[in-house]
Amino acid sequence: MDAPIILVSTDSSEGNFRDAINIGIHEYLQGVPIEEEMSTLRFRIGMAEAKNASMRGKIRTMKAIDMITRSQERRTRREMER
Repeated sequence: MDAPIILVSTDSSEGNFRDAINIGIHEYLQGVPIEEEMSTLRFRIGMAEAKNASMRGKIRTMKAIDMITRSQERRTRREMER
């Protein structure tokens, strides 16, 4: 794959060369500003972290329910054996 060609004016008095570098190669190649893409990725990460926290809470609740159920089953067995 050939490297992309970026035409840049070498007239440094106008600062065109510096501006072209400041744009960033990724923004030029993809056509999407990097800040916008990073913001989207941060939002997705936040959503995934919230979902994970919610699932962890559900798992803890399920474990607590299982523990209580086992405890009640043991008590019931002991009472039936008497």
